[in-house]
Amino acid sequence: MFEIYVPRSREAKKKDMPEIKISKQSIVMNKKARNLIQADRLELAYDTDGQTVRIRRAEEDGINMKKTKVYAKGFLDHFDIQEKGRFLADYREDEQALYVKVK
Repeated sequence: MFEIYVPRSREAKKKDMPEIKISKQSIVMNKKARNLIQADRLELAYDTDGQTVRIRRAEEDGINMKKTKVYAKGFLDHFDIQEKGRFLADYREDEQALYVKVK
C-alpha cells in the first residue's frame, strides 16, 4: 500500500500549525509557535520516557530567545537529543506550553 509523503514544513504552513526546527546547536520556532509562546526567555524541558521537548515561557531563569532562535546546544547535549529536522508542535493552552515529540 502506498502512502503519500507530505513535507512537514508544507503541512505546517497549510494547517497554520506551530513548528519547531532542531539543529545541532539551536531550536528555531516558526511564527505561529512564537505567537503562542510570546516570550523573550524560554524554559526548555525534556521527558526522556516520552521523548518530548516542552517549551514554555520562563519568568526569571531561562534561555534567551534571539528573534526566532534559541541557542540550545547545552540542552540538546545534556539530554543527548540527536534528532534534527522539523517537528510539528502541540500547543497546550492550559499550560501555555509547546510539546514536541522528537522520535
